[in-house]
Amino acid sequence: MIRKHRILMKTRRSLILAGAILLTISNLSVSAYASGVTLQNENEIQESFVEDAGENEGILESPFEDAGGSNYEETVPSVDNGEGNDNAQQESEESDDVQEQEPLEEMEGDNVQEQESLEEVESDDVQEQEPSEEVENDDELLAAYEELSEDFRRIAEEKDILALVYLTDSYEVRKEANLSSDVIASVKSGQSVQILGVEFTADGVFSQIGFYLGDVYYQGYIERVYLAVSDEDLLSWEKENFPESTDEILRAANNADINTFPDSYKAGLTALKSRHPNWTFVRMDTGLDWNTVIRNEIGEGNLVHYTSPESWKNGKYSNTWYYASEGILKYYMDPRNFLNEQDIFQFELLTYNATYHTKDAVQYILNSTFMSGKIPGMDKTYAQAFYEIGSSLKVSPFHLACRVYQEQGKGTSALISGTFAGYENLYNYFNIGASGNTDYLVITSGLERARKEGWDTRYKSLSGGAKLISESYILKGQDTLYLQKYDVDASANGLYWHQYMQNIEAACSEGRNIRRAYTQAGSLDNTFVFKIPVYNNMPASACPQPSDNVQTWPFKDVAENPGNWKYENIKYVYENGIMTGTKADTFEPDSALTRAMFASVLYRMSGSPQVTYKNIFSDVPAGKWYSDAIIWAYEKGIVAGLGNGHYGINDNITREQMARMLHIYAQVNGYDISQSAELNKFADASSVSGWALNDVKWAVGAGIISGSTKDGKSYLNPKGAATRAECAVMLKQFMSKY
Repeated sequence: MIRKHRILMKTRRSLILAGAILLTISNLSVSAYASGVTLQNENEIQESFVEDAGENEGILESPFEDAGGSNYEETVPSVDNGEGNDNAQQESEESDDVQEQEPLEEMEGDNVQEQESLEEVESDDVQEQEPSEEVENDDELLAAYEELSEDFRRIAEEKDILALVYLTDSYEVRKEANLSSDVIASVKSGQSVQILGVEFTADGVFSQIGFYLGDVYYQGYIERVYLAVSDEDLLSWEKENFPESTDEILRAANNADINTFPDSYKAGLTALKSRHPNWTFVRMDTGLDWNTVIRNEIGEGNLVHYTSPESWKNGKYSNTWYYASEGILKYYMDPRNFLNEQDIFQFELLTYNATYHTKDAVQYILNSTFMSGKIPGMDKTYAQAFYEIGSSLKVSPFHLACRVYQEQGKGTSALISGTFAGYENLYNYFNIGASGNTDYLVITSGLERARKEGWDTRYKSLSGGAKLISESYILKGQDTLYLQKYDVDASANGLYWHQYMQNIEAACSEGRNIRRAYTQAGSLDNTFVFKIPVYNNMPASACPQPSDNVQTWPFKDVAENPGNWKYENIKYVYENGIMTGTKADTFEPDSALTRAMFASVLYRMSGSPQVTYKNIFSDVPAGKWYSDAIIWAYEKGIVAGLGNGHYGINDNITREQMARMLHIYAQVNGYDISQSAELNKFADASSVSGWALNDVKWAVGAGIISGSTKDGKSYLNPKGAATRAECAVMLKQFMSKY
């Protein structure tokens, strides 16, 4: 125990030196970090510190001297590295260094008391110590540091300890744990690494790291002081073994982390640091030109919802998504717009910390979502599942829960229903591999991936998806929500294509949910590390959100009256390309909707897929505006015609017919159609046709049909012709549900 105390004291003093070095370099310009001057100055600074060691006074030796090499022969020439150091010579040399002792005595503070206490504890051993007070002996010291290294390796084997290179423009990673070793790679500020071990050498404390660079995996060594870490297990280990930890010194180092950022970033970061001094901000130097990034990110990788302002849209992608305009892409990709309390967590380094990633905190995230209770078919809640999976993989369960909620929304997708035709009992909660510009393509591609991965239970989908996120994104450099949304990290998988989500708002939205969870858990002021990209040739100030383009309302027969039910519902179906006018300037809201019109509506909702014409109905010839839609609906089983090979293109569609077609459409697309309601509250419930009874019950239960009121009674009017305005209402209700 006494030996360990002595060793920790020596290491503590070593780290104090490292902290002093950092306090000095924090005032240097960023360019100085990359120049090599920092490392040169480190040796010069170390020469100026002297230790008062009681009886055996003398210059402070590195605890690694002799054991780790002869580097300090150059740094501290007054120390004899030979076997027989002469105490008299040390005392003589000490007299010339009195001035150098005082700064260290002031800096070490309570070290003197600790040394005195140690001398009292060891009073029985004085006779043994007097012959040689150097640190016991080199072999014992080496063994002690090897013991610490092994202790750390056990921690690193249990979890992935993530860190970021910072406080330097670039760093030359070494093959061995010393500054004279060969350079294996040069990494930039913000480089993601995994800490694998720790080594104590004459050149200081080194972390053994593994990292990807240009799809190549490297292992090497970096000085610990150039790594930003928020992993509580590592920080606790350092605090236990080295009370004056490097991490604590860095946080007092005059905002050294913020000083590495361009001026246009500093105001927001400084405000955050003033409120949260335990937060560390790491500049990720992408090395990418801003305009080049924007050109490459424009396209199907960045979409906006159909409800977005017109200035956000740049052409239709699908029924519910539009390509993002350049203006809104610049706004969301510019990190400077999100350096505030609400939005900063999209840049959080996704580290697992058991103290605040608790099951109760996960449950808080899931309250009021479709995952608030038990997993269907299991005696386990979603919160328990995310907590177990996150703990096992050492991945933030907050991240996992928020990601599924972001992907699944209301929980009605066929990707998690387990009932989609041809893909029964397959689940894909994280939407991995699910893509396409129609619902059918998205669902089938996602379920094909589920089949390939063997996700034939809900839990397997949650666990397997989480593992893929960890292995394919977090451990490959895409270790923030921002970087999973925008592929601007070239560590692995290239650039611009390996991104998790298309929704341009996803990273911001998910980050806000995670922040709320941290707030609820009372852990907002814990140690967090934020990795924030910087691009070359960025605009001088943050890119603004584009203003909406004013468009003239086209329909003269529908008053532009916000809040009016006709206007709001017709506006919805028109802007989403579901319904068009009967002419360029008329909608005819009160006219009856025909069967041909409604088939066309459903066809557009499915993305207007390619159809090969077949002569199925006598009144549906090739080449008409409704031909592809009716043939498509027939092939999907949505329509069957009126008999005798007749479809009835000009027949008015009834409300119960619409319920029937929508019900089948939902079933074909794998939506959850389990909702149902009794019809006894409607005065005309008995007039619903027997063939349509279940369809109407579903439509009422799902909130798609609500009926009308007359003389205090509710009516369905199932056989009545639906108007175009009423159709717009039902379609909006349907799309809001699914």
